[in-house]
Amino acid sequence: MKSPVQVQLRVRVRARTAARLDRVRRQQVRRGAAAVAAHPELALVDADGEALPAAERRARKAERRALVATWRAQGRLLDTNGLLADAAVRAELTARGWDRSWPDPGPDAPAPARWPGARSTGFPAAVVVPLETALVRQVRAACWAHSAPAITAIRDWRQAHPDLTHRWQASALWAEYDALADQVVTPAAVYRSGLDRLLFTAHTGDPLGDL
Repeated sequence: MKSPVQVQLRVRVRARTAARLDRVRRQQVRRGAAAVAAHPELALVDADGEALPAAERRARKAERRALVATWRAQGRLLDTNGLLADAAVRAELTARGWDRSWPDPGPDAPAPARWPGARSTGFPAAVVVPLETALVRQVRAACWAHSAPAITAIRDWRQAHPDLTHRWQASALWAEYDALADQVVTPAAVYRSGLDRLLFTAHTGDPLGDL
């Protein structure tokens, strides 16, 4: 069975989010190793601590990998950035009521790198996470469906006020722009919110229980 196609995303986040992601991932790695070690029938040495025959050792390693793969597929072990991000984004979509199919964004949707109205300050760190291409497309489509009216209005605002480049100019007009920008939800904002939701609410202690 082919693995889903993935894309590597670089997401700007708060420094504490990046640190927490690394901490939780390491916690999950230790948790998985401890759970495997709790299966004596999968030990890589015999009862006397002697090395197993090569064939049996290979077979047990394969059983270990299969067991870990099962835990990952069940969402019980999130020991990579990709697994944590996948769970985070799916939880965020569900919380927003966006966990469904969406129309294709079409040519009017912004490129992934920069959305009109995007707020890019306050996120000094970056994390690289692999996500399924289908999930990335779902997030982009959902954001566009939600944000399209505000983005259209922002584009019109920019065309109407091409000389407004500084915040000290025409504060009333900038307030109008900010009101529109507040209605835009970018894919990056969904990724950030999902990571914060998972890392700072669900993952306190060891939330997933015994493996």
